[in-house]
Amino acid sequence: PPTILITAMGKVHDVSRLPAGQARNAGDLIFWVSGQKNLWNENGMPNVDFEQMKLFYPAFHRAIREELIAGAHDVSDGGWLSTTAEMFLGSGLGASLCTDWAADELFSEPATSFVCLVRPEKKAQFLKTLERFRLNEVGSVTSGDDFTLETGEGKKIWKVSELERAYEH
Repeated sequence: PPTILITAMGKVHDVSRLPAGQARNAGDLIFWVSGQKNLWNENGMPNVDFEQMKLFYPAFHRAIREELIAGAHDVSDGGWLSTTAEMFLGSGLGASLCTDWAADELFSEPATSFVCLVRPEKKAQFLKTLERFRLNEVGSVTSGDDFTLETGEGKKIWKVSELERAYEH
């Protein structure tokens, strides 16, 4: 079936102030952020609230301008967990994640959603800037090679180096 493809472009005034797409600092906090209040509609499909999007993107841009976000990646192919893992490929860092989300939620791809890395000293201002939106603090960046996920179903540990090899193939 036909697929809608939307591309957006914008003027970047100073590329040195953009958040990295990759983890760079052990100790950074990991947030799953969405401009959608309800991630899924009554049919289990991703919810898209265009009015919320119009409010979210200026606030998200303000957080970037104020350098509250050290790293960010849009949630797309593979959902929240895959996007988070992507941010660690080639970084030499690991992650420790803890969430009560079910597997179908971990791999969902909701609109207007990002994985954000935030320096601990910027957490309060980051939360205040995006307080009107869905914010889930799910973990932190670690100095090791382990990518750890703890859910209500147990704990799983992958080596980032193994994820890198799998990603290449």
